[in-house]
Amino acid sequence: MKLTEADRGQLIELAKLEMELRKVINHFKKLSETDPAEIANKEFLEVSERLSASRAEQEDMELENKRVNEDLELVEARILRDQKLIQESSNSSELSGLQHEMETLSKRKGELETELLEKMEQQESVAAVIGQLTAQKQSLRENLEHVEKLHTQELTSTKAELAELEKTREQFLSTLPESVSEEYQRKAKRGVPVGILESGACSACHLNLNATDLASIRATAIDDLTNCPECRTNDNPVFYVQYAHARTKQVDRNAPTLDVDRSEFDPALLSEPSESELLAKLAEFPRVVTQAAEFREPHRVARYLEEVAGSYHRFYDSCRILPLPAREVETVHRTRLWLNDAAGVVLANGLGLLGVSAPERM
Repeated sequence: MKLTEADRGQLIELAKLEMELRKVINHFKKLSETDPAEIANKEFLEVSERLSASRAEQEDMELENKRVNEDLELVEARILRDQKLIQESSNSSELSGLQHEMETLSKRKGELETELLEKMEQQESVAAVIGQLTAQKQSLRENLEHVEKLHTQELTSTKAELAELEKTREQFLSTLPESVSEEYQRKAKRGVPVGILESGACSACHLNLNATDLASIRATAIDDLTNCPECRTNDNPVFYVQYAHARTKQVDRNAPTLDVDRSEFDPALLSEPSESELLAKLAEFPRVVTQAAEFREPHRVARYLEEVAGSYHRFYDSCRILPLPAREVETVHRTRLWLNDAAGVVLANGLGLLGVSAPERM
């Protein structure tokens, strides 16, 4: 396929745009599927429940205080009554009984006054808690509204960025010969569609080519567009999935030479769009297999494995799973190695269900 120098430059720029477009698509998908206000909303609901419980407690205390006050008023009334009777009585026996009752009533009055004081102090404490929770609830409400506003703004902004990138992509494609544009779009569905040869490696699949393949490419005319022998496997769905599995095994073999082990795993570090995409796709495996068995439609597994392979290739291309030689091994490298292993297990099991081999080298 013949290309002008300008067309070759356009293709390289288009490939860079494609990678950026995929990052934005993944980011937009993640924004659409996640609710950043969930934690804020959970805190808001928890405080609201505590506030309701405190207010209910306050109402119970008010009723209890009312009861104690009524009892106290009754005791005080009886004390006044007995005092009056004592003053009016001359019967020694009656006076003795009244004085004994006065002592009992005075003791009861003291108990009720102490109880009332304690309940008033408790009521003040609950009122203080209610004040704090009310302020906290208002603050959380404002924070929730702020988070929701920011999320909406980011969604709108990302959607606009996505539309602009897609528009630019269409403009790029329109400048290329129709046959080149069609071939580009076909390859873009499976992976990085265009690369350049640098130091014996393809920048699209990041694999080193053997001497025979290098000689074949170098023999190609300068104005010809040729296919990378490694990338060419993307055109065959079976090879595409097998190649993804072989890549996971290649990473597994290289890990010990770079001192990357599986001693730790921190899922919080898997925050890149391609990592989130791969994690979500791997989690679908049990459901896909169950449905394929239930409806007797094995093609569901085949189509799913293509999607897993695509997600893995994007993860492989956009994230450094293993560190560069002589660089420090970090937790993120060990965590990504676990994700690499998980992808390999799913791909191998899926291929096995279809009766297809899962090669470790290709």
